Amino acid sequence: YLIDAATQQMARGQVDQAIASLTEALGEDPSHARAHALLAICLRDRRRLTAAAHEAQAALAAAPHDAFSHYAAGLVHEARREWHGAEQHFQTAIELAPDADWTRRALGHLYLLWGRHREAQPWIEAACAADPEDAANLALLAQWHLEARNTTRAEELAREALRIDPHESDALVVLGYAV
Repeated sequence: YLIDAATQQMARGQVDQAIASLTEALGEDPSHARAHALLAICLRDRRRLTAAAHEAQAALAAAPHDAFSHYAAGLVHEARREWHGAEQHFQTAIELAPDADWTRRALGHLYLLWGRHREAQPWIEAACAADPEDAANLALLAQWHLEARNTTRAEELAREALRIDPHESDALVVLGYAV
């Protein structure tokens, strides 16, 4: 129950409430990998990167073969600008969840941040192919097109992402630059 509540709180941007829910959940079950992984993401969002890294390691210790634990660890490494560590965890997440779009999107996003635009494209396109109705996938593809100076296509994709989810903030940012 607390993990589901925290996930919903995170989706609504209520990070502090999610941290409280996850802390309570871990008080009941200190080895719950998903709770540690979610807490790592929340702490990353609050820029508490040392604590986030600790929680990501706890998630991996509890579930070393869990794609989401590797995804969370990758996000923490990315926030710390530890590109190779992030890349390794995202690639492991892809191996563990080969059909998931979110693992591919994460690796594509990392490559964009890292300045490896050519390597980003196939991962972003693979995420879009896996779930073409995911606004976050379309927003990232729009960002890729914007950085490739294809503003017309970037605008089209950003508008499509916003049609699916009017609150997709990355699409709003791309749209602001594209028009």
